Amino acid sequence: MKSGPANQPQTPPVVLVISANDPSGGANYLAFGSFYHSRTKPSAPVVNIGLLQQARVLDLPLVAIGGVDASNGAELIGAGADMLAVISAVFDAEDSFQAASNLSSLFERNSAVAG
Repeated sequence: MKSGPANQPQTPPVVLVISANDPSGGANYLAFGSFYHSRTKPSAPVVNIGLLQQARVLDLPLVAIGGVDASNGAELIGAGADMLAVISAVFDAEDSFQAASNLSSLFERNSAVAG
C-alpha cells in the first residue's frame, strides 16, 4: 500500500470568518460552517459539529452558519455556538417573525438547561 498525501483521508475545508471590528484590532467573534447543507451556498462543504467544541478554547463568541434552522439550531448551541447565522430559515418562512422567534427560543431553552 502506498503512503502519502494521495492516500490520506480528505477533510473538507473549513470556512472561518473573523470579524475585525474591534478597535483594538482583535476579533469580535468567529464564524464556522457550513454545518448543514445550505440552499444559499449549496456547494459549501459540511463540517463536523465537533469543530464548535474544539473552538471553545479560543475564548471568543462562536457563530454557527450553514443550513441552520430551528430543527438543528439547538444541537449547535449545545455544541458551543453563541450565535446562529440564518438566512433561509427566516426569509423563506411563511411567517418570518415566528421563524425568528422559534430560533430565539432555542437560546432561552438552552440557558434554562445550562442554568
